[in-house]
Amino acid sequence: MSMTQLTKLELMERKADKIYPFVPGKINHQSEMLTSLGNQGVAQGRIASARPVETSDDIPTPVWTEPLSFIAGGVIKYRGPMKSGKTRLMIAKTFQFIDTMGYRGEDIFANCWIDIPGAHWLSNEELKRVLKRAFNTEAGNGRWNHKIFNVMEADDLYSHITQSDKRCYEDLQKASQACKRNQYLQYEIHDGLGVPKFLRDKTEISIKPLALDEQEDKLSFLICNGAYEVNLVDWVKPISWVNDKYRRFDELW
Repeated sequence: MSMTQLTKLELMERKADKIYPFVPGKINHQSEMLTSLGNQGVAQGRIASARPVETSDDIPTPVWTEPLSFIAGGVIKYRGPMKSGKTRLMIAKTFQFIDTMGYRGEDIFANCWIDIPGAHWLSNEELKRVLKRAFNTEAGNGRWNHKIFNVMEADDLYSHITQSDKRCYEDLQKASQACKRNQYLQYEIHDGLGVPKFLRDKTEISIKPLALDEQEDKLSFLICNGAYEVNLVDWVKPISWVNDKYRRFDELW
């Protein structure tokens, strides 16, 4: 792969990965910060066994009229090998946004089931239609502000292999404004390019699991912040409570 193909964030990731490699099945105690996210005891939303029936047309255009924060929002990538814990980190972060930053269940749009009442569970195609409304056709004037969009297996929606750059650009034109509009666009992919260059250019932060300490019920992870060009190591403890808070069901669509 030519180095000219990589974004600034991806160059940071390559350097950081040499210092902080993923350690499968081992314990890594190199942690500098603590993020404690316990089981919040959120009441169950829609049952996990049900197939999503909601469509983008079912969702009226939301308009946010309250003040916005200067510290919320952005495009975040969760990366790593299969079964490394990247999805669990994304779900844990979603719960943290609800607990600490004023987001509600109805503010969440995802192509998976999340055990949060009001969260929207959409198929891949319906989620793409919602993303286009939020980041393109209906963007601005408070519309779709203060929302969370979780995309699992992002390369199933927008892949760098299937020439979907144009569709990605058409859907996510305003992604660079996510932070000032308090929108979180979170997506997870396996290591590699994964998604089109447009989305990679708009991604400001990446999070990669480092090691799971089963005895301490702790998952440590690396944060690469391309905006501030800084790397941090953090952890979620406990982490096992996240396991029952989401379901993927990729085979349904």
